[in-house]
Amino acid sequence: MSQHDFTIGNQLFPDTRTDLNNALVALASNSSGSAEPSTTYANQWWYETDTNTLKIRNEANSAWISVAVLDQTSNNVLSINTQGLTISNLTLSSTAVTATGAELNKLSGTSVTSGELDILSGANVTSAELNKLSGANVTTTELDILSGANVTTAELDILSGATVTTAELNKLSGANVTTAELNQLDDITRGSIIYGDSVGTARLAKGTDGQVLTATATDINWETPSVSDPAAIISSGGSSPTPSLATGITAGEVRTLIGAGVSDSDTTYSIQDGELSENNFTNADHTKLDGIETGATADQTNAEIRAAVDAATDSNVFTDADHSKLDGIAASANNYSHPNHSGEVTSSADGATVIADNVVDEANLKVSNAAVNGYVLTAQSANTGGLTWAAASSGGGGGLQSHQIFDASGTWTKPTGINKVVVYITDGGAGGGLVQGQDGATSISIIDVSSISTATITVGAGGAGSAFTNGASGGYSSWSDGTNLITTAQITLGDGTVTTPGDLEIENGFVSGATVGGGDSYAARHTGGFWGGSFGQGGYPRLDPDSGANISGGAGTDGLIYVVEYS
Repeated sequence: MSQHDFTIGNQLFPDTRTDLNNALVALASNSSGSAEPSTTYANQWWYETDTNTLKIRNEANSAWISVAVLDQTSNNVLSINTQGLTISNLTLSSTAVTATGAELNKLSGTSVTSGELDILSGANVTSAELNKLSGANVTTTELDILSGANVTTAELDILSGATVTTAELNKLSGANVTTAELNQLDDITRGSIIYGDSVGTARLAKGTDGQVLTATATDINWETPSVSDPAAIISSGGSSPTPSLATGITAGEVRTLIGAGVSDSDTTYSIQDGELSENNFTNADHTKLDGIETGATADQTNAEIRAAVDAATDSNVFTDADHSKLDGIAASANNYSHPNHSGEVTSSADGATVIADNVVDEANLKVSNAAVNGYVLTAQSANTGGLTWAAASSGGGGGLQSHQIFDASGTWTKPTGINKVVVYITDGGAGGGLVQGQDGATSISIIDVSSISTATITVGAGGAGSAFTNGASGGYSSWSDGTNLITTAQITLGDGTVTTPGDLEIENGFVSGATVGGGDSYAARHTGGFWGGSFGQGGYPRLDPDSGANISGGAGTDGLIYVVEYS
């Protein structure tokens, strides 16, 4: 971000070169910044960084002209000020619009308003669908039919995905349909009729039940039939229709239509026995029918019917005993005989299975975890199968298995079957100087490692000796397994971590107040540390036996970590 007033004042050469460089940077970066340059020039570029807008100063140097807005995240041009701009090629998304300038210019001069064009806002028509206009010869006048139409965005979306072709669109060319006629499509409902009246195009809503469609010389309409209208027999409809006479017709008129000779008198006719055709209904039939009770279904009791069925051959009577037997059979049961099995699992005909002796091994057990050598099988009801492999507790016969010695830093890896360790940690001894070097302290800890696999071992180095001052201190030794961080004393590390001292602390053998000289008095003060001088021993002071002058004391020995491992 750099801006400059582009004025180079009189100054020394180094300042002039700096001023020129700053002016060139401002020029190269289009005077970019969130605020406009304090000094402006006609036709000067400025990139406004807070809005990502590229601007140019007008010729009168009185205002800025916005040219484009950039997307610095996706490296794209978001928008271009196109007022008065001619674009030779246009691409919507990834699809190029093939409509020509002449075809697009047909919109020029149309009377459609901004509000009407806003109907397109939200429509999901695609570039491919817009390209159907390419080659259409519709004119500005024909497009003006849309002016004033109250079509909605949702209605325009009907065009989305339509397969209409340019040739089909051209059928609109020359059509004289008006805005009022197009608006007839709005509010159209089921049963409506679009027709031409004396004025133009009209819409007739659906009529009501019983109305008939009538027509005049100039119009059509729904009307209810009057008494003078032709009579008719009508039906009530439905699954059981009932016929009735329409308004204006009488029963006599119906009989007249059926034919002359039909009488509505209550004449009584009599038929003698034997006077009808074959299969006559005789007096004997009538007497027999009179002997049957109304609603009769049978003349036998249940016991009589059952006795008759029992007496019949192959009657397959379903008895109470059969019903009881069926109740004792399980649903979907079949007549199945269990086979006998042999091998590791045996069975007899009754379906009972028995596991043979000495066949259940580790692979056949359902245990919640993988087996580990030395582990024992424990009952864990909440786990899969209720069984879990676990390390044997110390009271179950576990004992000393192995040990590891670390005289240098490294990594302790737990051997298989190890659950507890005893760790001896000894620091490095201090170097000798004016006095004897301090021995490294030692701590002893018992650690449960059943859920620990490795630990980081740090062995403290011995301190350097000195001639005229005390020798350098020895380094701390430590054990770190992710759960425990143990040293010989509680200390706070550089990151704020506080270490844990061992279960048993053995102090070093340093005796303060010792001075150089005194023959073998040093041996009396030097204990040699926990390991008797092999590890963590402080360095001896030195005295030149010839001149009596001090020489550099001996360096302390490195510390040690000793791990004793138990199952």
